Order: sequence, then C-alpha cells, then structure tokens
Amino acid sequence: MGHSNRKLNISKLMTAVLALLLVLSSALCVAAADFSGNCNDGISWTLQGGHLKISGTGPMPNYSENRLPPWYGYAENILSIEIGNGITHVGDFAFMKLENATAATVADSVQTIGSFAFYDCSAMQRIHLSNNLREIGRSAFERCRSLKAVTLPGSLQTIRNMAFYRCESLLSVVIPASVSVLEQKAFAYCKSLRTATILANIGELPYWTFYGCYELQSVSLSASIKEVGVSAFENCDSLTKANYGGSGAEADSVMQQIQTSVPSLDHFLPEQNIIDQNHTSTTTSTTTTENGTSVTTQETFFGGQNAVIETEKVTQNNGITITMDALLGNQEGWKDVDEQVTGALIGSPNLQNVQVNVYLDSQSSVSGEDLARFEKKDINIVLHTAQGATWHINGENLSAGKLQESYNLSYTLRPLTELSESQKKAIGTGTAYGLTFHGNIDFKVKLALPLEQPRSVASIFTEEEGSYKLSHKVVIDNKRNAQFYLEQVNPEVEYLIGINVPTALDDMSNVIVPNPQPGVYVPMDFVENVPHLVSPPISSLGVSFNQLTWILVGGMVALIVVVGVVVKLMWNRKLKNGYIPPDYDDEDEE
Repeated sequence: MGHSNRKLNISKLMTAVLALLLVLSSALCVAAADFSGNCNDGISWTLQGGHLKISGTGPMPNYSENRLPPWYGYAENILSIEIGNGITHVGDFAFMKLENATAATVADSVQTIGSFAFYDCSAMQRIHLSNNLREIGRSAFERCRSLKAVTLPGSLQTIRNMAFYRCESLLSVVIPASVSVLEQKAFAYCKSLRTATILANIGELPYWTFYGCYELQSVSLSASIKEVGVSAFENCDSLTKANYGGSGAEADSVMQQIQTSVPSLDHFLPEQNIIDQNHTSTTTSTTTTENGTSVTTQETFFGGQNAVIETEKVTQNNGITITMDALLGNQEGWKDVDEQVTGALIGSPNLQNVQVNVYLDSQSSVSGEDLARFEKKDINIVLHTAQGATWHINGENLSAGKLQESYNLSYTLRPLTELSESQKKAIGTGTAYGLTFHGNIDFKVKLALPLEQPRSVASIFTEEEGSYKLSHKVVIDNKRNAQFYLEQVNPEVEYLIGINVPTALDDMSNVIVPNPQPGVYVPMDFVENVPHLVSPPISSLGVSFNQLTWILVGGMVALIVVVGVVVKLMWNRKLKNGYIPPDYDDEDEE
C-alpha cells in the first residue's frame, strides 16, 4: 500500500500545483483586464480599454514612492489618462512612470498639479492642461521625454522647481504673464526647445532656467525681469536672438548678463515684440555612409502665437523625405502650416515621402477648410489627438468641394464583458471592444488606435443586417497601436474589435503587419506591400503582460513535468537494483 500511496501522493501534489498555477495565471490575466476602485470617499478611478479616468469631486489624494496609487498594478496597460471634471487637484506621484501613456487631458476644474504627478511618463506626447490651472508642482512633468507640445494657461501663477526638466522633445514654450513664481531649473535640458517666451511677472529669471537647451534659438523676456540668474542660459549655444520688454540701462544690463553665458547672442531687440514677428532659423548637416551621402536641413519657423513648425528635409540618393512637426497655438496656425508645406515642396523634385504631424488640442477636431489646404497633394497629414490616437490622412483623398465644416475625431472605446450571439459568432469568447466615433469621416483614413496587447492580432468588424462582417485584421505594434484602414467612419455604427480571434489566427496570410515585428510570420510578399511604421521595442523583454504570464506558467509546468519524469526514472532504477521500500506490501502486486 505504501508504494501506491506514494504514487498517489505525487499525483495529488502535481495536480494541486497545476491547479494553483491555473488559478495564478487566471488572476494575472484578470489583472491585465479592466478595473475600477476608489481613491477616497469622493474620488474613483476606472481603467477601460487602456484609458484611465479619474472621476469625482474634490482633490485627489497625494501619493509617494512608498505609497503608490491603486492603478499601479496595471501600469503597463495604461495608454491614456483623463482627469475628469470635478477634480480640483492632481495628487503627488499620481501617474509617475506610466511608461506607455501617450496622452493626458486635465479638466478645467483642476487648479493644482502635485509634485512628480507625471514624472517620467516617457511616451507622453500631448498634455492638455486645465484652463483654470494655478500651480504646477515640483518635477510634475520631469522626464516626459516625448512631450512636444504643452500650452500653459493664462490662469497659471506658479511653476515649481524642475517642472519640465528634461522634456527633451519640447519645441516651444510661452510662460504667460499671470505667472508670478518661477522656480529653478524649470526647463533645463529641454534639448529640442527652439523658442522661449517669458511674459511672467517676475523680477529675476531663476538659476538654470534653460540650462542645456542646446537648440534654443530665440528668447523673449518681459520688462519685469531685471536680473538673469546664474547659468540661466548656460550651454544654450544656438541662442542668437533675444527680445527684452524694457529699455535703456535695464536693457543693457540684461543683455550683459545673458552674454556672460551666451557669447553667440548677436541680436538683442529691446522694445520690440518678438512674439508677433515671424522668423525662421536653418541648420544643415551632411553625413556620408556606405549607402551614399545624406544632406539634412532643419528649419524652425516661429509664427508668433500662431504656430511653431519644425521641418526636416533629408536628401539621399536623389530622393527627398520631408517631415514636419506643427504645434498650433490657435486656428491661424493652419495657415502657417500650409505656407511651410508649400515652401518645402518648392524645388524638391523626386519626393519620396512628405509627412506633416499636427498636434491638436483636447477638442480633437479639425475644420474641413483647413484640411482642404492639402487636397489632391500626395502628403500624409497625421493628426495627433489628446486621446492618444493618431489619424493619418493623405491629401490625395481630400476633395475641397465635399469636405464638411468640421470633423470630430474623438471616440469611445469600451471593453465588452457580455457579448451578443452575433458577436460571439464573429469573435468567439475572447477579448472584445466596442468602438464608436463621435463624428462622421467621409474620406479614407488610417487610424492608429492605442490598444493593450502588443503583437496580438486585432480584427475589426462592421455590423450588417444583424451580423458582423470582418473588415480587416492587423498586428498591434510595439507602441500598442492597431493601424486600421477605414474607408469612412459612421458615428451611428458600433464597430467590433476582437483580439486574437481564432479564425484570424488560423489564416495569417492577409494580416497587416507593421515592420519590424519579431515573432510574427507572414508571407514576405504581402508584408512588403503594406504601409509600414517602424516601432522600437516597448521594453527590454519585448512581450506584453499576458504573454509574459503564459511564458512563466508554461515554463513552470514544463519544469514540473521534467522533475516528475526524472523522479519516476530514478525510482524505477532503484527498484530494478533490488531496493525494497520499508513499507512495501506484497498485496500491492496483486
């Protein structure tokens, strides 16, 4: 009996371990789904479809490195952030190191943003701030390395230490006249900063304000500034133009103080409003590689309060690629974009690609009149919205006579927990989302929609007469974008998105695959004919939370099986060598 009991106990043990692993894997997979909870009595949070929303009335709690917010267990899945109306304060450390979040919207009810609130949100490209914001806390946006555009509202009064320190992609900043407190190192090491306008009502530009802003080319200072702090412009080697609102001896003094750090400053314009003056700076570099000579020309256009536009033109092997980043201060900025595009195209034969990135405000809308500027032009216009999605439009698909007055680009993406019979028939019982748009789009677009599972296959369906028809399927890239190609968008239709639909995985021959996507195998002749977007790895592991979970579970199961086999073989060998267990019973053989 002892031998049988021993075998039975081993079987029970392995069964128990396997059951425990299944429970653990289920719990981990649930953790990657959608969650909600309370921060305190008046504030709640929900995480749905990668969108984290904070709701309620009153201030958010302050957190710390030792007391993190409740949504940090799902940080990898957070792609966008919304601070809802009614919230008055964004808590300290609230969204620190949410490395996959690309956009944030802060409602107008918010008056203060706490210290380290968005610290090291390295993928954050666009933040829309409250129009009633009064204070930005210490290091609130420090190390938001992808942040290109931020508009500081006219209500702002205080900017604390290192608020935008190392925002290395930020192109332009205007500090409004309402600001009366500007602390040290606020914009230090903003390496891409081209223009800075300080209208703040302060007596001294603080220590290290723009230290290490290597690309800073022009600056404007309000008349209230009488002193320039130590190293405020240290290592600003590109600074050649400055404007000062004062005059006389004050202007001479400020000029001398700036020139102690920036000998290259050659244009100092007292009593002139550089904010309303359009100007362009240009740099050119040449690189020779085994593939030939490449000439890169970078132009930064400063259009006053209307727009800041950075253009990069690369000429290589008789082909030209143009990339333009446009930060619009108002509707008039579209005119500047049009003029810059027209200027870039003149004298540029053999164009291979022209892409214009336009960063929109929280309204996520664009007028038909502005889109009509690019009709019938082979130009890719990429509209970046506050929700994190990007809309790719080719000018050849636009017709001025048919465009609407305005296009609303916002949408709602919600997880589906209960599927109808027709939905189950289309996608099975896997992860599903309902997608609805808030406006009609009547031309072809490519929508890069942020989803949670990189390298999974996302299938999009449209409903027709009670059933769902597959439109197409795409591999979610390493930036967590599913790039859907849509003929048009109908706000009255709910689109169905399924993740890893079994029928889609059975046939990978017509899946749209962004390049490169390691581990995804489809016919190369198909991949080469698909528009590609190159995406860097999202982490050193390069796998999603769910994938990592199943890898660990699979590894543990394999280990248990191997150990079980080894133990069994060793036991059989001992028996063959004459070993008799102490509690052996002859009846076991019968």
